[in-house]
Amino acid sequence: MNTDQYGALGKTKETQLLNIVALLETLLTQENFSDADKLHLLKNTLTKEIISATSAGTKARSLSLNLAQKLEREIKTLDD
Repeated sequence: MNTDQYGALGKTKETQLLNIVALLETLLTQENFSDADKLHLLKNTLTKEIISATSAGTKARSLSLNLAQKLEREIKTLDD
């Protein structure tokens, strides 16, 4: 995946990205969800968190939407 086309999300948002990773790791360890439910929840959470890391109406928001859509298409299993 060519990350250049999604802007510099990681350059200024390192703490926010680390928080997203921690949140996703926590969700992965939940035992009361099926794998299908976990995948759905993880993808929705990832999308919401990526989009909320940018301000509405900015180029960065547009790029983060593109990234979220790309990840939605690419992530097919919990191992992805």
